[in-house]
Amino acid sequence: MQPPTQSPAPAPVPRPESTDPLDRGALRRFLFGFGAPWRGLRLLLTHPRLLLQIIVPAALNMVLVLLVVAAALIWAPELVGTFWARPAGIGFGDMLLTGMWLAGVAFVALFLIALGVICIYGVAGLVLTPFLDYLSERVEELTLGPRPEGFAWPVFFRQVSVSIWHSLLNFALYLAVMGLLLLLNLIPAAGQALFMAGSSVASAFFLAREMLDGPLTRDRLRWTDKYRVVWRHKAVTMGLGAATAAMLWIPLLNFICLPVAVTGGTLLYAHLRLTGRLPLNS
Repeated sequence: MQPPTQSPAPAPVPRPESTDPLDRGALRRFLFGFGAPWRGLRLLLTHPRLLLQIIVPAALNMVLVLLVVAAALIWAPELVGTFWARPAGIGFGDMLLTGMWLAGVAFVALFLIALGVICIYGVAGLVLTPFLDYLSERVEELTLGPRPEGFAWPVFFRQVSVSIWHSLLNFALYLAVMGLLLLLNLIPAAGQALFMAGSSVASAFFLAREMLDGPLTRDRLRWTDKYRVVWRHKAVTMGLGAATAAMLWIPLLNFICLPVAVTGGTLLYAHLRLTGRLPLNS
């Protein structure tokens, strides 16, 4: 008697490949985060009511940047002149020294502008917190829908006060880290390169935390928990921070950098939430 024949096992059905960039390698995740502010800008351009909310931040940033540039151009010759008087002769040697003096003035002016821009965005981020948090909440409602508790002005201003306090702590910690990184310049030859690399990574990390602050505050996360979220998703959040840092140095675009980056950060938060990577009160 013939043994019963067994039917062949069904061929395994291949699982569809995920199209989510966050399921890819670290570089793809970084690039997805880097593109978040540009997606935020596209959203603002397609929603005129949201676009109106960047007028105040843009105007304030423009005034502050122009004041910093004017102050740097006025004070740089004075600062250089305190330890090196401008050559007054008309000979070739005097002209050469005058060129070196002007190069020194230009270097000091650029340093003052860079320092001033960093301070501007630290101060502007605090002053503009109510505007940026309100913009972030509107963007979150567009992507995720309103929160179950709804919107109430007393709750909003309480969250703004928490955001300001956390931003102050974030800025203080950033300055402390940058102060420690300055010590790298004591290392001969490689010190400057190490400082540039370390300061770039630190700036991207702290900027990413700041751009995600609004929705994370609405999640009632503590200050330390916000850092844990940024670190847990470090590849994509570092992309967000790096893009924000780059925007700070692009003329004209830097005037609207903060609202655009906050919008992009909120879109990134929404993506993490929708894909289950950011449970409530994480």
